[in-house]
Amino acid sequence: MESIAPDSGRIRPLMWLFAGMAAIGGVLTVFLLAKGAWSNLHGSNALAYGLLMLCLGLLGFGYFRLWLAKFRLLVGPDQFGYQDAFGRRHIWYGSQVGEIVDAVVIYNKSSPPRRAIYFVGINGRTTWALNTRPWSDDALSRLTGAVGKPVRVIASPVSVAAFRQQYPQATGWVGRHGMLAGALLGIGLIVLAMGIPIATLWIHW
Repeated sequence: MESIAPDSGRIRPLMWLFAGMAAIGGVLTVFLLAKGAWSNLHGSNALAYGLLMLCLGLLGFGYFRLWLAKFRLLVGPDQFGYQDAFGRRHIWYGSQVGEIVDAVVIYNKSSPPRRAIYFVGINGRTTWALNTRPWSDDALSRLTGAVGKPVRVIASPVSVAAFRQQYPQATGWVGRHGMLAGALLGIGLIVLAMGIPIATLWIHW
């Protein structure tokens, strides 16, 4: 089975964004440690946020670097799928797909429209939704060509509600509840951001 690598030029800006976050967090951490910031509450909080930026930046950079190294589209005779960032393969047969839909969906007002290719199964559920951003047009054409079914292109951006009217089971929970998912993610980050200063103070005391 042939594997197709992503376009690294479309992913590297995200990597460097996280690398920059890690660098700023690292400089801030070293500077505050040199000043003895752990000796007072304000300094401990600032040190904790520096460590948070450093850790999140390193995690994000490391993940995207691993993603570039491992993630692949897989194309074979009447087979298609992908290899994820951890090297695990997910493969389907063309006979499992009822329709291929190329659409730009607006999930909520606070985020830009997202183009994806939806491989809709014969049961109406999405077998796989592929974010097209990291892939060239040639890679996408080879992938959809392996399925052996025509691609329905929805040219104009559509709301997630309108998309679900046509494909009721095509979007997952995150797609249907984008704002709630974003809120939960935000709450998780806030809890993490608050937990690190508390842990830092507890260790210092």
